[in-house]
Amino acid sequence: MAIYSASVKTISRSGGRSATAAAAYRTGEEVADQRTGEVHDYRRRGGVVGVSMLLPEGVAAMSTAELWNLAEGAEKRKNATVARELLVALPHELDTAQRQALAEAIAGDLVERYQVGAQVAVHLPDAEGDNRNHHAHILFTTRRLGPAGLGEKTRELDDIKRGPEEVQWIRAMVEGRTNAALEAAGHAERVDRRSLADQHAAALEAGDQVAAMATDRAPTIHDGPAITAARREAERRGEPAPDLDKLARSDLRRDQRELAQVSAQIYEWEVMAERRAQAEQARRLVPDPAPAPAQIHDLAEEREQRGLPAVEQPAPAKRENEAQRVERLLAEATAAKRQWDDLVRERQAIQQRQDKGQPAYVGAVIELGHKRLDAVSKLEAAKGDQARAEQRMAARPSPLTDWATKLGHRLKVGQARREAKRADQAFRGHPDYQRAVAWNTRNKADQARLARPAGRDAPQIDLEITEARARAEAAQRVADRAAADPRELLRQMDAALLDRKNALAELPRDALADRQLAHDRETVRALRQQIDQPDRPSAEALAEILERHQMQARHWQGVAEGVTRERTRRLLQERLRAQQALREAVEREQGIEDAQGYELARIEREERRIEQLLVDVDGFDQGKPKPLPALAEERQRLEEDRRRLDEVPSWAEEARAEQEQAQQHRPSPFRPW
Repeated sequence: MAIYSASVKTISRSGGRSATAAAAYRTGEEVADQRTGEVHDYRRRGGVVGVSMLLPEGVAAMSTAELWNLAEGAEKRKNATVARELLVALPHELDTAQRQALAEAIAGDLVERYQVGAQVAVHLPDAEGDNRNHHAHILFTTRRLGPAGLGEKTRELDDIKRGPEEVQWIRAMVEGRTNAALEAAGHAERVDRRSLADQHAAALEAGDQVAAMATDRAPTIHDGPAITAARREAERRGEPAPDLDKLARSDLRRDQRELAQVSAQIYEWEVMAERRAQAEQARRLVPDPAPAPAQIHDLAEEREQRGLPAVEQPAPAKRENEAQRVERLLAEATAAKRQWDDLVRERQAIQQRQDKGQPAYVGAVIELGHKRLDAVSKLEAAKGDQARAEQRMAARPSPLTDWATKLGHRLKVGQARREAKRADQAFRGHPDYQRAVAWNTRNKADQARLARPAGRDAPQIDLEITEARARAEAAQRVADRAAADPRELLRQMDAALLDRKNALAELPRDALADRQLAHDRETVRALRQQIDQPDRPSAEALAEILERHQMQARHWQGVAEGVTRERTRRLLQERLRAQQALREAVEREQGIEDAQGYELARIEREERRIEQLLVDVDGFDQGKPKPLPALAEERQRLEEDRRRLDEVPSWAEEARAEQEQAQQHRPSPFRPW
């Protein structure tokens, strides 16, 4: 059975990838990256059946290294998308030449539609996977390719509205090309790009119970390279399977973060496009000069004689003031938040329905449907037996037995037809049939929302929630900046500069940092003088300046805290050495066991306290920060430790004198009452 699979992916520098490395791996060649100087050598790689390159008309032939170094050189951003990849499953029913021709035909359609350069690499199934998994990697550029080189970006694939439509066109094109290749090769198998749920619904509507049962199964989930590699490594070592769910969740979180960044960028592009459209609409309100009839000239002269303008000017468009702009931005943020909440509630409702499972009446209707399908199958078998019997009787006629055989098959077919009719009536006449159909329709809609789009490892509704959340947060940030009080922003700037000043005071003098702080304080002072002027900076500009000052303050506070922790660590280590020296000095003294035991116990308590403080200080580097001890107090205790060390001999003499005096005044046990 031919399997359909087609997914469009991107190769981006933000993920540490490059077009040269991807092309070298897929083609099994050696490619030197001119941008980084790295050499990607995969010539020992096996499993590559055929490699070909398709270019737009008029473009000179290129090698693998030339095309993808050209693609890398055309991008300047560090997170640029340098290539796209179409991964296509090739039918195992075709031979090697037919699969190569099919892959090149698919790539040719991409080149013709988008005018890009494409490279095809047909791979054999993996040795440790399914031996029917023939597939092709089609790498194509993100810019249009012409005789002069790479030009504009293929934005239609990036657009939030046209992008999904283009992906659907690619999937439909792959389906058509694959089915045409299967038909040309004389195979009856066909591929279908629709989901199993859609195929099942179409089969039920058409009354094809066999196809309905064949498609009534859960869709498979693509594991991805990380999970597949982990599973194979565990099997190779003979170890238990790893926590694949954890790997899948990590991939999902990474994809969600990337999607959130892309969604925020797309939202900013949409805002800018909306502003450009509004400016263009305002410009079009000014009428273009056109030849006027004689009546208009007469009307213009009459208006001039009356002291009026020759042409009646339209009323100027109302300009949005600051309050109206803030109100509009807050309304947009509220609408974006409402859309996000609606998607979250929809996700929760879908999950609740999925947790409830299939109702009992749906199971009863499905069971009747299976019985109807069995009855139809028996009817078809009876008709087949009748047709074969008629062929045998035509080949070898026997008047004595043919009439009985015909009568028996006719009765058998009639009985099977009546049973099929009764099963169909029982199926469609079930009292909960309509409810079951409604539940099935809603369940298909839920499954469609929970389906994973091509090239993604998260359900569609989760991707939409992530995108809506990014839009809502971006809109809320814009609205908060516009609605902020300028004086409050200036007050927060002063607080950030004060925190930065206090942090610098705890560090060795840095002339460059001091000059930068003084310059920033002068800038804030100038902004405060402009706050009541008509041409004062906008709230958004002040918010950006505040964010920079707060970032600088956090940076220097972190540096100061690190220096303070290092000073505290050294001071505590010095105190610990002083306690050890004090212990040794006390232990050397003789004849003062009571005082010596008391002093050693005090030293041991102090050592435990210092060791615990060192653990707390070191815990900051392990992500477990705790409050630092007072540095001045620990310095005072260090001086006290040193003073005690110097006074150990005199302290020992006093202890001995007190001990002798106590022994002299001890009463005798033989003294009379």
